[in-house]
Amino acid sequence: MRKFLAGAIAGALTVLMVSSPVFAGQWKLDNAGWWYQEDNGSYPASAWKEIDGAWYYFLDNGYMAADRYIGEYYVGKDGAWVQGAAAEAIPAGLEEKERRNLEFFVEAIVAGLSGECTSPKVSYTPAAADTEQMSSVLYFLAVNPGWNLMEGEQKVFTKKDVAQYLGESIDLPAGKAEEIFNYRKAWDTSGSDAAFVISPGDWGEWYPVTNVTGVIGLGDGKYQINAKIVMMDGAENKEAGAFDIVMTARANSASHFGGITVESVSGTYRSY
Repeated sequence: MRKFLAGAIAGALTVLMVSSPVFAGQWKLDNAGWWYQEDNGSYPASAWKEIDGAWYYFLDNGYMAADRYIGEYYVGKDGAWVQGAAAEAIPAGLEEKERRNLEFFVEAIVAGLSGECTSPKVSYTPAAADTEQMSSVLYFLAVNPGWNLMEGEQKVFTKKDVAQYLGESIDLPAGKAEEIFNYRKAWDTSGSDAAFVISPGDWGEWYPVTNVTGVIGLGDGKYQINAKIVMMDGAENKEAGAFDIVMTARANSASHFGGITVESVSGTYRSY
């Protein structure tokens, strides 16, 4: 692949990759991540760039991509392209025949993390797990028709249910599932002393249409899931905008949702 990249600079990938000038700019870091400022104050976006002998990819917002695939090329946690990163067979739960179930799963997670898809950015790592957000994710997992988790019009959740439905499907810090149960139970007084009830609602005039655009094996039982969630304006009958989502997940046969456990989520919303 190294030979291919080197040769492609003068060919097809020339359009995508931007070579560094002799006098390069400098790396910058803010709360959103790393980006690279050129001498003239500009920055690369939606492009590859070679810096100090390593290739990096910068997303459309200018931030460096890390620990993910860009097309067929994998960039590591430090953002540098990893030569020869091996793909891995896709588990049964992520095959095309299960794709719609996976789309329901992605949709529920993003809806919960973003406040019903109203926040312009979506982000999740176990270290930053927010109890209120994860309680919302649990709600969307429970009411999403693709999972059929509910009996009739309600779903009763015990601590064990929260740990099973949420904790096996999303990488949570130790004790977080019980914390989420206690949080939800504190304001949802339906159910018994040991449980709470989730009842379905609806999206109203705005609703999501989710499409998983790719599932890529990263090796060691890990996967990258790329998805696009289009927000529809039902009143105007038109697309209002879309989330571009990247998830990393690991195989987990105990998970109810596609046989995977989500480890991280990132995404941004763009209006049309």
